[in-house]
Amino acid sequence: MATRREMARLSDVQLDILRIMRLEPRWKTKVGKLREKMVSDVLSNMKENKEISDFLSSGNLSSTDIFDGIDFYIVIIDKEYKSIPISVTGPDFVEEHKRKHPDIPVVAVKLSSSYEEIRTKILEIINSSL
Repeated sequence: MATRREMARLSDVQLDILRIMRLEPRWKTKVGKLREKMVSDVLSNMKENKEISDFLSSGNLSSTDIFDGIDFYIVIIDKEYKSIPISVTGPDFVEEHKRKHPDIPVVAVKLSSSYEEIRTKILEIINSSL
């Protein structure tokens, strides 16, 4: 666990992660929810900026999440309607995800990832799907 001096230099998100890891035995689930929240915030902003038409969360522990590995659908309406499924995971779990769900693009999110890093990854997936 981090010392007080180290904790003084950490961001709010990093402090939340440390608290979760210390207090919550199922911290991996909580960290996954933080990653999904980060991506959801980026998608919301992209929708407001009209970079995407809409997005939909598949919902935690839904059949789409569990069996298909899909966390979000990104909706693009241009000349035609396009729904792009994505999965959100940590960098250490990308290969496992690709093995289980090879057709679902992955947004690998570190808890230290910036808005722009996440946005860039999402745009790469969108551009490769159009």
